[in-house]
Amino acid sequence: MMKMCEPGMSRPTAAPATSRRLWLAAGVSALVMSGGAGHAAESKRDEAAASVEEVVVTARFRAENLQEVPDTIHSFSAETIENTGARSVADIARLVPNLSLVASQDAGLVTINIRGIGQVRNGEPPVAIQIDGVQLSSPDQIRQPLFDLESVEVLKGPQGALYGRNAIGGAILIHTRRPTNEFENVVEAGYAEGEDRTLQAVSSGPIIRNKLFFRVAADVRRADGQIYNITTRHNVDGVSEVNVRGRLLFTPTEAFTLDLRGSYANLKTGGAFVPLGNDSPNNTSVPVQAGLATDSSRHLTDVSLKADYVTPLGTLSSVSSYSETRVHLYEQLGAGIPKPTLSAMQLRPARAISEDLRLTSTSDRRVRYTVGAYWLRNEPDIVTTLYTLNSSFRPVLTIPVARTNNTAKAYAFYGQTNIDLSPELELTLAARYDHQKVDQVNALKGSATTSVSFDAVQPKVSLAYKFKPGASVYATYAEGFRSGGLNAPNPYFPLVYEAERTKSYEAGLKTTAFERTVVFDVAAYHTDFKNQAVFTLAPGAVQGITSIPSTTLYGLDASANWHVTSAFDLSAGLGWNHSRINNFDGTAKYVGNKSPGGYQSSFNLGAQYVATLAGHDVTARIDYSRKEGLYWHVDNADKQSPVDLVNARLIADLNDWKLSLYAINLLDEKHIEEFCAKEFCGGVQDLGWPSRPRQVGVSARYTF
Repeated sequence: MMKMCEPGMSRPTAAPATSRRLWLAAGVSALVMSGGAGHAAESKRDEAAASVEEVVVTARFRAENLQEVPDTIHSFSAETIENTGARSVADIARLVPNLSLVASQDAGLVTINIRGIGQVRNGEPPVAIQIDGVQLSSPDQIRQPLFDLESVEVLKGPQGALYGRNAIGGAILIHTRRPTNEFENVVEAGYAEGEDRTLQAVSSGPIIRNKLFFRVAADVRRADGQIYNITTRHNVDGVSEVNVRGRLLFTPTEAFTLDLRGSYANLKTGGAFVPLGNDSPNNTSVPVQAGLATDSSRHLTDVSLKADYVTPLGTLSSVSSYSETRVHLYEQLGAGIPKPTLSAMQLRPARAISEDLRLTSTSDRRVRYTVGAYWLRNEPDIVTTLYTLNSSFRPVLTIPVARTNNTAKAYAFYGQTNIDLSPELELTLAARYDHQKVDQVNALKGSATTSVSFDAVQPKVSLAYKFKPGASVYATYAEGFRSGGLNAPNPYFPLVYEAERTKSYEAGLKTTAFERTVVFDVAAYHTDFKNQAVFTLAPGAVQGITSIPSTTLYGLDASANWHVTSAFDLSAGLGWNHSRINNFDGTAKYVGNKSPGGYQSSFNLGAQYVATLAGHDVTARIDYSRKEGLYWHVDNADKQSPVDLVNARLIADLNDWKLSLYAINLLDEKHIEEFCAKEFCGGVQDLGWPSRPRQVGVSARYTF
C-alpha cells in the first residue's frame, strides 16, 4: 500500500536557511544509500524471494485471512503506516484507490468520497469509521491525528449489515496499540518546513501483571504553516494541536475482558479560500489575500468501555461510548477582499451516547454467526451568525442566520451468518434494520419542534468459492442506507432532505501467484444510488442539502503486492469509477452528467527497499499517485486537472533509535484542493482552497 503526498502551493518567498539545510540532508542521504548500500543490495538479491505473509483482518468481527473474506479490503499494518508516514484518516484515504478525503476551512470539516458515494458539508460520511470498535458519532471527529496505531482496515461496498447507517459506501476500522504486559516507553520528536514541530510519547505496561495493563499516548504539534497571505503577511495554515489517549485493559479471567478508553483532542488551525474569478477552477497562481485571518478550533472528548465475555454460544460484547465535540469557525466573507466588511461565525457543538451489544460465535464451526443491537442518541447543534465589520475588522452589527437544536435517536437490530456449504464454498447472509428519528428546534423562532423519521432494511448476500489456499472468487449483493435529516429553516432549501439508499452488485477475485510472492485482488461493482445528497451555499451564508433522485455508478478496484525479494517490495492500486445522473428534477436538466465529488480514475505505485548498513536496516520508500476526472458540481462546468503526487521517506533503524527523513509532495505539485463555483457558493466569484507545498522533514524516535 502506498502513501500519497500532500499537494502544494508554494509561498512566494525565498526558502529559509532551515529548508536549504533539510534539502542538503536529503541529498547526502541519497548519496549514502546509492553508494553505501551496494554490497548489501547484492546480498539481498541473492536471497530467495519469500512468500507474502498472511494478512489477518477483523472486518466480520472475527480474525480471518484477508484473501478469504468476500469484500474489497485494504489492510495496513503498523509497519506500513509508519513507512508511509500516515498520521490521519486523510493520509489513509490517499493510500487507497477510489477513496478520497478533503479537509476544508474549519478544524472539523471534511468530505469523503468512496466509489463515487460522497459526503457533503454538515452531512454524515459515506463510511462508518470505528476507532478500537467505537464508531465515530460526528463527522467533526474524523479530522484527528492517528498515532500509536496497530492497523487500519478499509472496507469498500455497503457494509451496513454490520456497521450501520453510515456504511453506505464502506467502513474504516482503526486499531490502536493495546496495553502491554511488559513496560514500554517511546518518545519521538520531529521538525519540518513551515516550522512544523511534533512530539509524541507513549508509555505502556502492567499495573497488575497478567491482569491489569495501561497505555497512555500523547501527540503534540505546533506549525506556522506554509501558505502565505500577501495581505496580512502571515502564513494562514498554522496548526496548534494537543491529543492525549489512555487505555486500561483488565483481564480478571480468561473469559472476561474490560477495555476502558478515553481521549482528549484540542485543535486550532486556519486557512483561506482564494478568489479565482470565473471559470478558472485550476488557477494556482492566485495568492491568498483575505484581510481577516480564518480562525477555527475543535475540541473532542470521548470515553468508551468495551466488555467481552466468552460463553458457550460465543463472545458476548458490549461497547458503550460517550463523546462531546465542539467546533468554532470565524472567517470573513469574500475571499479576495483585503478590507472586508462582513464576517461569519459558526458553532457546532454535539453530544452523543451509544450502546452496541452483540454475540459472535467462535470461528471453528461450519455455521458462524453474529447478532446484535445498537442504540444512539446524538445532539448536534448549529449556530450561524453574520457580522458587519468596522475599519478595524471588529464586529459592529450581529445578524443571526441559523440556530437549530437537533436530536437524533437511532436504534438498529442486525445479524450475519457465514455457512460453509462445502470446504470450498461459503454463503453469507446478513441483514440490518435501522430506524432514526430527527427532532429539530428552530431557536430563532420559538421552541416548536419539527420531527422526521427514516427506516431501512439493509440485506446482504454473498457467495465465495476458495479454489486454493489464500485464493477465492466471490459475488455479493448488498444494500446501503444513510439517514436523511432536516435543513435549518430558510427560504432556499426544503426543510427535509431524504435518506440515501444504494443497491450494489460486486464480483471479485483474490489470488496469489509465483509461489505466493504476488498477491492480486480485483473487483467490479455496479451501484444504483437513490437520493444522492448535494450541498449548496445560498446568499447570506445560508447552507442547505438537496438530493439527486437517481444516479448510476459502476467501476473497478484492483490492487497488487509483489514481494520481489526479502528486501524489495512493489505495490500498486488502480481505481476506475463511472457515474451518470439519471434524474435531477424530473426534466432533462443535468441528466447524463457525472456525479460530483468523486474521481473517475486513481492510480498508486509504491516501491520499498530495505538495505543493511553496518548491521542496521535502512528503509527507502517512494510512492507515486495520480487522480483525475473530478467534477466539482452537478452542472459539470468545472473539472479538476489531473493531480500527480510523489512522497519519499528514508528510515534508519538503529536498535533503540529510529531516524527518518521524508518529503511530502516531493515534486511540489500545485493544484486546487477544493473548489466552489459562485453558482453553488452564494457569492460573486468562484473560490478555491489552495493545496500545501512540498514539505521536507526529519524525526527521531527513542524506545526504552
